[in-house]
Amino acid sequence: MSKFKAKRENGEDAGPQPFAVRVSGRLLMIQAAGLLGLVWFLASNGNELNLIESWEAALWLIIGLYAAVASLNFLRGARGARSQAILVQGFALGLALFIYATQKPTFVYPVLFSSILIVLYMQHPDVRERFPFEVNTREQDLR
Repeated sequence: MSKFKAKRENGEDAGPQPFAVRVSGRLLMIQAAGLLGLVWFLASNGNELNLIESWEAALWLIIGLYAAVASLNFLRGARGARSQAILVQGFALGLALFIYATQKPTFVYPVLFSSILIVLYMQHPDVRERFPFEVNTREQDLR
């Protein structure tokens, strides 16, 4: 069970999270760790870590850190966590497709596969029920 407990808006415990929500959160954590490991692989030059010369590593670092934050928010059940997770996947897919189109390295295949898998899990009915997209249509709140 996750150490973070999901809360409803009135502060009550939301109960145990469905299986798809737990799997999605853990997949996000694994992806964040993998992206940070990819940064180490791309930026390491012998015994030094050089992010300045490797723009790819710097972008993967930003995406990896944002994925870590999104996974913690997702497991905690925070509002907007699903939006954050989908945004991370969009950034990761976009960068991986750009790198694939220009260089065709083999390290982009796991990134593409994990991003697609997480996007599919985000569309599961249990995840959509737990993290609905909220559209504010009241006139007083739009000002």
